[in-house]
Amino acid sequence: MAEELKEWRKEVAKFVPSVPPEECDYAVLTTCIDFCGFTKLWKVRLTPIDIVVIEAATDIAFVSGSPCTITSTSTDFTAYFSAADIIVTDHQTSEDDESDNTGPFIIATDGVAANTITLDSGEALVSETAGDSTYISKAVYPLTSTDGDIVEVTKCKFDGETIDPKGEEWLDDNIPNWQTNMASAPTYFTVDQNRNLRLIPVPSVDIAKGLRVWVALRPLRTATSVEDFLFTDWMDTIRDGATAYLLSQTSKPWRDFKASNYYRKRYENSRYVALRRGRHGYSQARNNGLKA
Repeated sequence: MAEELKEWRKEVAKFVPSVPPEECDYAVLTTCIDFCGFTKLWKVRLTPIDIVVIEAATDIAFVSGSPCTITSTSTDFTAYFSAADIIVTDHQTSEDDESDNTGPFIIATDGVAANTITLDSGEALVSETAGDSTYISKAVYPLTSTDGDIVEVTKCKFDGETIDPKGEEWLDDNIPNWQTNMASAPTYFTVDQNRNLRLIPVPSVDIAKGLRVWVALRPLRTATSVEDFLFTDWMDTIRDGATAYLLSQTSKPWRDFKASNYYRKRYENSRYVALRRGRHGYSQARNNGLKA
């Protein structure tokens, strides 16, 4: 359920009487975005994601050219991949063989046809004929939500098993070839600034709805309403933040820097309470002696 931004107008008007409704709504939305981004209170599970892998195909050939292509005599690539996907491969040639075309490779924007994958113009392949038992796996899974902006991935499960988050710097230092290593199940995941999730190692098994991801969200900049818990549980906090924001505007007749600082401190103190609530949940359980 959602609560419209205008529901805060009466509360904010107690402290900023002359503020226009649209400016009040903007201040409330800005505060809700900051509050959710800081506290990670708004958590949801995304729609389960299919793990996409072509397993042990013997009809896959690699063709060097401008552009490079991956071809098949019988595999329909459109059933697996889409334009701009990032893929990796694994097959039976030696790891020392320069023609071991592992990737990662970016598929061209119009690069998926029934029996041909066309790679982005910047990618390079060494030609190899078909015959090896070849795996092609989707390496990157973009995360999206229509409800809000993703702030953070809070939990990730592969085929029902929780896997751990790692940063790219740690992966570079500890796992050689982490972007192309392939195994039946990953141990780690990482998420970049564009909310693209990578599994490490890259899965070699095709599993419908095999990836489940929980995320913390914040409202979209275009939102006209927000989750109702922000109003029912944190109405005073959001009001104080919006009030502080409005009173800090130097060009407005209602500006009051002293009062703005007062409400800012109230907002930030309550925001820290909410942060602890986000970590420990709404149950009566206590962790490490911290009160929710």
